[in-house]
Amino acid sequence: MGEGLDYETQDEYTVTVTVHDGKNAAGEAEADVDDSIEVTISVVNVDEAGAVALDPDPPQAGSAVTASVTDPDGGVSGVAWTWERSSDGSTWAAIEGAEQNAYIPPDGDIGSYLRATALYTDGDGSGKTAQGATAGVVVDATPLTVKTVDIISAPGSSGAYLSDEDIEVAVTFSEPVRVGGKPRLRLTIGGAQPYATVRLPVQPRATAARVYRWT
Repeated sequence: MGEGLDYETQDEYTVTVTVHDGKNAAGEAEADVDDSIEVTISVVNVDEAGAVALDPDPPQAGSAVTASVTDPDGGVSGVAWTWERSSDGSTWAAIEGAEQNAYIPPDGDIGSYLRATALYTDGDGSGKTAQGATAGVVVDATPLTVKTVDIISAPGSSGAYLSDEDIEVAVTFSEPVRVGGKPRLRLTIGGAQPYATVRLPVQPRATAARVYRWT
């Protein structure tokens, strides 16, 4: 048969078992079958677990995440949904009012995992549950933009920046950003295009405003 037995696919199989000893009554070699028996195998139904899939994964804030449930026992009906969120994928909190198979995560869910649980009836009866969680956290689908760029420093009494003076530029983004690596801001000064770097110390928390300095 090769594959595992499955009640939903076929609940009964017939197998013919044959036997021979390779010899006839005179003790001479032969390949004839000496005897056979037909065996009927009845497959017992097992209540198999269902599964919930979430799409898309990772989810995007402001766009619907759709949950679907499948069950090897078939006959899925009467599905009731609940949703939860988690910051670490281990501790979950219920999302009030989320009772459909689709959920639209708000911006407040960015960085959180989502989990959907289905309570339903399958071919074996009612009271079945299955759940599935996203592998990735909710992401912000809105592109990051630069809102303002301002020079916040001022030259000395000469009215022009001297070689030992700092030029500081404040950049405001459309949302808080967390600095990583070595971000730079290119300036155009006369015919030169030097780079200003983020002013130290860099605060680890996310903020929408960053100051770059060039000397």
